[in-house]
Amino acid sequence: MQVTMENIGELAHRINIVVPVDEVAQEMNKRLQKISNTTEMAGFRKGKVPISLLEKRFGPSIKAEVTDEFANRGLDDAMKKNDLQLTVQPELKSVKTDKGAPIEISLEVEVFPDLKLKELKEIEINTIHIDVTDKDTDDVLNNMAKLNPEFKKVDRVVKQDDQLDLKISSHIVSESTTTDQQKDLEENTQPYTYSHRFGQEHNIKEFDAALKDVKTGEIREFDMQYAKDHPNKKFAGQTIHHRIEVVEVKEPIYAKLDDEFAKKMGIQDGIAALKESVKKQLDDQSNDLQLQENNKRVFAKLLEINELTLPPKLLQHEIDIFKRMNYPDKSVEAIEKLPVTTEVEEKAKQNVQRALVSRALMKQLNIVLDQQRFQAKLMKIVQQYENPTEVLQQLVKDKHQLAQIQALIAEEQLVEELLKIVKTNLETVNYSDYINHEKQSMKANETISN
Repeated sequence: MQVTMENIGELAHRINIVVPVDEVAQEMNKRLQKISNTTEMAGFRKGKVPISLLEKRFGPSIKAEVTDEFANRGLDDAMKKNDLQLTVQPELKSVKTDKGAPIEISLEVEVFPDLKLKELKEIEINTIHIDVTDKDTDDVLNNMAKLNPEFKKVDRVVKQDDQLDLKISSHIVSESTTTDQQKDLEENTQPYTYSHRFGQEHNIKEFDAALKDVKTGEIREFDMQYAKDHPNKKFAGQTIHHRIEVVEVKEPIYAKLDDEFAKKMGIQDGIAALKESVKKQLDDQSNDLQLQENNKRVFAKLLEINELTLPPKLLQHEIDIFKRMNYPDKSVEAIEKLPVTTEVEEKAKQNVQRALVSRALMKQLNIVLDQQRFQAKLMKIVQQYENPTEVLQQLVKDKHQLAQIQALIAEEQLVEELLKIVKTNLETVNYSDYINHEKQSMKANETISN
């Protein structure tokens, strides 16, 4: 077999494979001999069917198998000889399998670039340590106590976190509303009772504002414009008139943080043991968050200072993955026709850039997957489920998901090694401050995307 490779672009190559007639015949005969031992045909006993008859019946399919094998073998030879690695599956450009002639195969491939990264010792990165304080633990316990409060009727104006028992009737007042829409809403929004926690973070702010300082027995009427993406489709994008009668105002009565509360939470050894358990969970969570944040900062710096050539086919492959995630019910053909949004393209670029840098540094620093760490990660994942053994059995069969977890662990190992080499400036932040900052960042990003 003769294998030649020619450059057709910065990261693109054409691989030509020519298999002489005698090699083709030898491989064909080997396979025909193998199936002759198990094949039966009319008039012949098992193992006694003439090769000529087997070739007539199975020749085309065996020729296709042989061609695939030579293509894979030639591709592997070319990659190993030139120390290259494919970014995506090769593209078959042409194949000739004429009888009595050499097999000729032409493939086009895209390979990873040979990156020349900046000297690691010259890089300076701001890293983070997330500290869990006693106040953080107490805040979590207090929030746990507030999850299922009892309520007591009060004779005063509503306050933050009170429960309002309401009787509500509504109708559309939007000028653009059709008669059918109005009828549909009225049929499905007959006066109904509703318990509303006043002042909660997820509430519609305009709704709470309209109920400010209400008391038992009071009636409020107001118009509200609902967003187009409101979960209630009958309200979405409409101006709705609400008539609300306050049946009762109730204040929450929260559980006391004592040994009895600890037992309700499944901890039999008292409130001190519950607090210790919560502290451990927060420490574990802060370690995970710290690892994620430092990973993000390390790669952000590496991508900032290194110029990268993005393999176009790999980038398109990543874009297609995002499209399939966004439109899981569409066919491959339909997804290919969809336009690429700026957001999807930017995310795909970031993923490819990160993959290129990660791959180059793992090779440079000789990072080998820590199997014990990988197994520990698997156990940590499955312990979150009611049937961890069953989930583990399913997980080990999912090669794609296993590969993702292995890649995550290898990247964590890489970052740990990098932080031993680069210059670091350590910043210590409080756990609750970090969480609040992340929430604000998410809200800001949602506002920008909307």
